[in-house]
Amino acid sequence: MSQNANRLSSSFVALIIFSLTSAAVVMAQSGRGRRTEPAPPPPTQPKPTDKPPNPYKSTVLNVPEGGQIVKREGDNVTSRFELRNGLTVIIREHPATGLAAVTTYVKAGYFDEADEAAGLAHLMEHLFFKGTTTRPAGTIATETRRLGGVLNAGTSYEKTSYDTIAPAESLAKILEIQADLLQNPTFDPEELRKEALVVIQEGKRKQDNATALALERMYATAFTAHRMKRWRIGSDEVLKAATREQLQAFYQKYYRPKNIVLVIVGDVITQQVIGRVQQLYGNFGWPEQPVIPPAPVKSPAQPAQPQSAQNSSAPPQTTQTQHPQGPEEPPQDRLRYSNERGDIGQSVITFGYHAPALTRSPEGLKEQAAMEVLAAVLGLGRGARLAQGLREKQGVITDMTTEYLPLPRVGMFSVQLRVAPERIDRAEAEYFREIERFRRELLSDGELQRARSMLEKYHYDALTTANDEAEQLARAQAQAGDFRLLNSYVARIRAVTAKDVQQAAAKYLALTNTTVHEYEPRTTQARTFTPEKFTEVVSVFAPASVQPIKPEEIKPAVGLKKVAQGAEHGGSDESVIIAEAALPIKDFSVFRGPRAYVREDHARRQMTVGIFFQGGRLTEDQNTSGTTEMMLRCLLKSTTTRKADLIAHELESYGGEIQIVNEADFFGFTLDVLSRNSESAVRLLLDIIENPFFDKDEIARERDGLLARQLQQRDDGLQRPLELLWTSLYPNHPYGLPRYGLPAVIKSIG
Repeated sequence: MSQNANRLSSSFVALIIFSLTSAAVVMAQSGRGRRTEPAPPPPTQPKPTDKPPNPYKSTVLNVPEGGQIVKREGDNVTSRFELRNGLTVIIREHPATGLAAVTTYVKAGYFDEADEAAGLAHLMEHLFFKGTTTRPAGTIATETRRLGGVLNAGTSYEKTSYDTIAPAESLAKILEIQADLLQNPTFDPEELRKEALVVIQEGKRKQDNATALALERMYATAFTAHRMKRWRIGSDEVLKAATREQLQAFYQKYYRPKNIVLVIVGDVITQQVIGRVQQLYGNFGWPEQPVIPPAPVKSPAQPAQPQSAQNSSAPPQTTQTQHPQGPEEPPQDRLRYSNERGDIGQSVITFGYHAPALTRSPEGLKEQAAMEVLAAVLGLGRGARLAQGLREKQGVITDMTTEYLPLPRVGMFSVQLRVAPERIDRAEAEYFREIERFRRELLSDGELQRARSMLEKYHYDALTTANDEAEQLARAQAQAGDFRLLNSYVARIRAVTAKDVQQAAAKYLALTNTTVHEYEPRTTQARTFTPEKFTEVVSVFAPASVQPIKPEEIKPAVGLKKVAQGAEHGGSDESVIIAEAALPIKDFSVFRGPRAYVREDHARRQMTVGIFFQGGRLTEDQNTSGTTEMMLRCLLKSTTTRKADLIAHELESYGGEIQIVNEADFFGFTLDVLSRNSESAVRLLLDIIENPFFDKDEIARERDGLLARQLQQRDDGLQRPLELLWTSLYPNHPYGLPRYGLPAVIKSIG
């Protein structure tokens, strides 16, 4: 590994810097057609103009009755309109992008499917692009591509969204296509049959992903009545037997203007675009027609429950409160447990906790923000509490994630641990000890700052593209009834206190609210726990978990220092930053030295730096495969001036992340950080590269982590075949070596 490290100081260094800094927020109107100019003297003759014809000019007249605007509101750059037919339209201007994104957000997803129709929402998504009364199947994607556009779609528990992004000059035609797709689907039986098989295959691929399957199995254990207990892709039997009439009934019920949010983001002028929308969508669902109930269908056989169903602690079935989205979930009053084995190399432990559902109330929004911070404190980033405690210090896990998922009427907080099979008992013991300690502690200012900064960074990450921003605006409007809640997200996160987090942890991370699912390799010995027995075991190695929290037990956590932050760019307004287009790339290369390129984009609140070196995996062979990856991983640990935990805490307090880049012919790092802290974060990255300290214990820990990553790659049903393909095509070439190295080579390092 020393030879790889020496390459960092060689003369063949490429330095690429993308500077994404923010500028002052313009508080005035940003529309380009809104300035008040002095009236020119009347010309004697009409003067020719080089401007292209306005594609929206004809839309200011003859608006259909259903397209009349009944309500309008907004801020300086974003406007929300409500049409008479019930359609909500949101338009956000980004004059510098040159692009326009269109998102059609339908408030219908997996939760809206009855058991006998599980899978129709996802099938509807696929049929959306398969032909209209005027556009046969196959022509829609071709027509969109000719306009420079890209189509995409996605279905989730509570929604289905359809996205298109294209050059701004193509928006008029893109809107026409999108309106046609939404209002005139044909549901061709032959296309339906083919797409049903595609959806079924998507479900099979998801089952090949160990962490995704484990999460679904945990949901099946945690829920006894709510539809979240079902496999989200739906029933294979329903999909195979789906008919055109069923799709039409589902469409008629949910694809109605009042159930849809249309969002347009990009280089647009609001007053022009809304006129075009009124024309294209004004006749949609107007006059409103009654919903015809679907014909009754025979309920298919229910899919087989996982092997662990007999271990589940589901309470006896009782009459549940009914709701259009299915029965309500009764409160959980005891630990639930299940275990399953599969063809995987590592164990996956998934912990689930019922958590706050989506809400619009100020109190509910405050609690949701506290849960977001709680998730970040425990599991977001290398400096997170579980990552530091269970991986860096204890060495009992190889990877972990946390997620807070608020949905209509239901919410879930989940933790997933990847563990070597022989360490599963110790990993669970240490996890419950850490959780009980966490429930009785008040976070230090430094730990709270790190979590807030990481959430702020991820918030801006989710707004990187026009498509992303349109999706987030639609979600805020559909779920909370106000798109402006997206703009106040960071403010809500910053308002969360240590007490808020402790109270949320004490309330929701209780043992009686816990669900545990273990997904283990088939080669391991079968576990025989019942929920009751598992609870007894937890009470032995974490006795505090079965005891109520007393006020005198709540103590301050170990203090972590606050990291000085740079000055905010653009003030405190969180709405859109108005800036000119990104500047051209500038070359700051040094003669006979590193090559450096800079591109400024003042419309972003983040900065990204890439530092790359010549080399990479092509320099490796059977005896060295994986050493470049190991070197990069170890570089992110300690330096001669900083310990590993302090590096992680400092970097993430800046709102920064460093990613490893290990390609065939170059390697290095990328740093993505909040622009206000860019200078400090770059100095930290340079310290990591210039002053590495290869501690033996840290090398051993990274060695275990890389070996676990190799097993994870082999468990992946998509990546493993690709890896085998390259190996067969290039048996005696570095191209044929595994991306994460050979196990024998990695085991020998240290």
